Amino acid sequence: PLMRVLRRLNLKRFTALRETLAVSEAKILQNRPTIINVSVLTQAIASWPNLVDLKLSRCPLHSPREFFHAVRKCPNLEVLMLVAMGIDDSVMEEICNTVRSLLQLKDLNLTSNSLTDIGLQQLAKCLQQRTPKLERLQVGKNPGSRQVFILAELERNCYCVIPPSNPQE
Repeated sequence: PLMRVLRRLNLKRFTALRETLAVSEAKILQNRPTIINVSVLTQAIASWPNLVDLKLSRCPLHSPREFFHAVRKCPNLEVLMLVAMGIDDSVMEEICNTVRSLLQLKDLNLTSNSLTDIGLQQLAKCLQQRTPKLERLQVGKNPGSRQVFILAELERNCYCVIPPSNPQE
């Protein structure tokens, strides 16, 4: 019952987490992101419909499809930060499905992943179809984020795109 009212979850530097989070009597997130811990976290996220802010960093997604399916069960989510998660172009369809379904989402941060210009173009097409527009999109430190034409496509469909400092033509 208490966990269903959780609104913000910030797990930056997953490995440095000192406390243990109890979810459905299962203790998870003990010091490092094992496959089991991330799997249990995925199950837990699906049970937090009031979650508005989810920030994860350096937690490799071993089952991205299941993770994004769980995130889509948080209709009030406004901030989704997935930094240095090992996300690549193969996950973009799941990201797009998630972005399209979360109408409250305002801020998406995909910094420091492995998204190429192909994946970011797919994201730009997805954002074209999304109403309302994202307020902020962060894609810096991805291989494709240094291309000016990609950033221009993304900027047409978001109010603010935060690119790297020196994009290339």
